[in-house]
Amino acid sequence: MATEKRQTVLWVDDNCEILMAVKTLFRKEEYEIITALNKKDALKYYGREFDVIVLDGLERECFELAKDLSAKRKIIFTGSKEVYRKAESQGFEAQMKPKYIPEVLK
Repeated sequence: MATEKRQTVLWVDDNCEILMAVKTLFRKEEYEIITALNKKDALKYYGREFDVIVLDGLERECFELAKDLSAKRKIIFTGSKEVYRKAESQGFEAQMKPKYIPEVLK
């Protein structure tokens, strides 16, 4: 029986409680969740293939990181309509606060 490849998600958020909750929520799912607290931590994974990258916030750093990591990846910005608009205006595929990662991976 062939083992199916787990889909990998990089989740960047400056709130460690949210990152812990995400890891807990998805630990029994078919996803490998990699977390980072900031741009510096996230860039440690530069060059690694992710199926989805979730970035929280409107801070300039978030958009700079998206540009650094964006090649062929789905990037989700979480936050307000303003975040959504800014992401779309910069050419990113943006989604508003996805309820569940599998919807995004389709």
